[in-house]
Amino acid sequence: MAARQPGGTNYVPCAGGLGGYQGLANASYLLYPGIYYPNSKVKITDITDGTSSTLAFGESLGGYDAASGAKNFHIAWMGASGMPLAWGLPANPKAARWYMYSSNHTGGLVQFSFGDGSVKALRPTVSTATYRALGGRSDGYVITGDY
Repeated sequence: MAARQPGGTNYVPCAGGLGGYQGLANASYLLYPGIYYPNSKVKITDITDGTSSTLAFGESLGGYDAASGAKNFHIAWMGASGMPLAWGLPANPKAARWYMYSSNHTGGLVQFSFGDGSVKALRPTVSTATYRALGGRSDGYVITGDY
């Protein structure tokens, strides 16, 4: 009998800068707390930057092995924790690692669901500051416009 795998997904929750990780070499990531991180209990009222400018979920291909170009792994919907934004969006999906949001859309666009349920595409050229601010739920940055 073939081994069973849990249901797969290409959508992963957003943890913000580095999620709830406390052992940081760079404390600036704590400025961008996201919605979903291990053991989070974030309420809608905790999203003080506004649900329409806070990332909730994004697309992920699961990354690729740099040497072989093969997909790294299968992401299970029930086991996927929040993913941080610290490493940006790859310009080429084949350059994506397992810890990066990515997709195969034309132009490297990656679709994200926001806290209000809307879906928008982010370009791989989005600035690091804007990308991190979009991931933060209560960092004081309300981002509007085109990314």
